[in-house]
Amino acid sequence: MKKKLSLLMAAALAACLVMSGCSKGGGESETEKKGSDEEISIGVTVMTLANTIWAETCTAIEDNCKENGWKCTVVDCSSTAQTQITQVENFIQKGVDAIVINPTDQAALETVMKEAMDAGIKVISWDIDSDAADCCLLVDNYNVGYEIGKQAADWIEDNLDGKAEVCILDYPEAGAEVIKRADGINDAITELSPNSKVVAQVSHQGSTDGGMQAMENVLQSNPDCRVVCSVGDGGAMGANEALKAAGIKGEEAGIFSADGTTEFLSKIAAGEPCKMSILLDDPLSKAASITDTLDKLLKDEKVEKDLYTNVQVIDESNLSEYYK
Repeated sequence: MKKKLSLLMAAALAACLVMSGCSKGGGESETEKKGSDEEISIGVTVMTLANTIWAETCTAIEDNCKENGWKCTVVDCSSTAQTQITQVENFIQKGVDAIVINPTDQAALETVMKEAMDAGIKVISWDIDSDAADCCLLVDNYNVGYEIGKQAADWIEDNLDGKAEVCILDYPEAGAEVIKRADGINDAITELSPNSKVVAQVSHQGSTDGGMQAMENVLQSNPDCRVVCSVGDGGAMGANEALKAAGIKGEEAGIFSADGTTEFLSKIAAGEPCKMSILLDDPLSKAASITDTLDKLLKDEKVEKDLYTNVQVIDESNLSEYYK
């Protein structure tokens, strides 16, 4: 009787272990724990989808997640910190497996990002350095800005006899990292084109319409402004339209920017004021980096805390390699 009871208990214990999937040794990754009926869930919150490069990247992330069999939810916080905090809180409440966040205000988001990590959710910070993230995908923004200013200074030297009125289109609402980019532009113009003058530094609000309106205002008070340095292609595209509307031809003005969007490169090819952009990973490459990092984190594989984006200057000399 005792022997039969022992056998029954052993069988019950074995069944329990099989059903619970538990064991004393090495834990399983989240992706291994998920059954076929329980898909991986990813939450993505971005500053604004009005920014072309962010919108295209988010679309590519969604496509990659679908290919991986993951559910992906993308939300836009319209550059409002409290909205983004609520979005992250909603992701936590829904029990997502990972959150990709493009923080609109690093300091404001730190607490809720840490809450997500404490809840066992993997967190990737997109473009912003943060201690409250498993991995940060970063850009060396000061050096990117300095390169934008350097390219503008070289063009001023070659085309405007080393002297020009310069407008800087910044986007301080996007946070400290983008401010660093504007600082780099300012320093490069000051150091490398000392006879030039920055006559305006205004926000493009992260959009083409914002860049166009900002440049129209600049031209009203500074009609001789012929050089624009923008922290991103969205605002730069608006400045391009404002210059053309003012009757200023491509050979008379230069716009220097970052993002390397297809739209901006098409303007270089057309001989418009757009002259140079810095490619900070195209949307497909950036999305691939994000989803590859998510896959590793969800499998509990080792990932470097800080991963820096590759940069490439694109101008007329190498345009054919990047734009067809």
